[in-house]
Amino acid sequence: MAPELLKQGLVIEGTQFPPGLTSPVSQKSLFLAGAGVRNIQINPQVTITVTVLGFYFEDGILKHLSGKWSGKSGSELEKEDDFFTDIINGMYDTKIFSVTMLKPLPGTDFSKKVMENTKQVLAESNSLGEDEEKAIEEFSKLFEDQALKPGMGPFYVSSSSGLGVGFTDPDEPSNLKISSSIGNVKFANALLSTMIGKNPVSPASKACIAQRLSALL
Repeated sequence: MAPELLKQGLVIEGTQFPPGLTSPVSQKSLFLAGAGVRNIQINPQVTITVTVLGFYFEDGILKHLSGKWSGKSGSELEKEDDFFTDIINGMYDTKIFSVTMLKPLPGTDFSKKVMENTKQVLAESNSLGEDEEKAIEEFSKLFEDQALKPGMGPFYVSSSSGLGVGFTDPDEPSNLKISSSIGNVKFANALLSTMIGKNPVSPASKACIAQRLSALL
């Protein structure tokens, strides 16, 4: 089951996630750890799906996690905040996480909400210092001239040197080119935490990652 899983991609809301990607930072192969939608509740009766998120990790994560988490089911891992903290903070080379738009949105609107969530994570962990404030400002500027259209979106490459940021081309979704870098690891980890941490914007992604990794550990 586990070796076959590494060959399986996912299709979510029409967005294809191949089973693997090559890191534009390390040139190493990363496997698809999971993917899921982000929903926004407009009112008690109406919920819309606005983006799809994808997550790719180097296989070093499996060794990093196996001692503590091997043998647990996906449903068990999904409930373990420490499991996702180990994923987020683990320095096992590169992690790629991407956002694909399903609805059009100005880049400034997108970055504003992302910055609010990331700043909150940093503040709650007592990690919001001057350097992190600068990183948030750098992040904001990357989206000033962006008009995010369905099928495209930002991708992030997190490593020991910080965060690389680029924007996907709908015609070449696997061709990742970093356009900017933010040299702050705390910011990079906090950004990932907004997606799959304690209060995630995409619970569906957490569930998918837990299920897939449980089969690999």
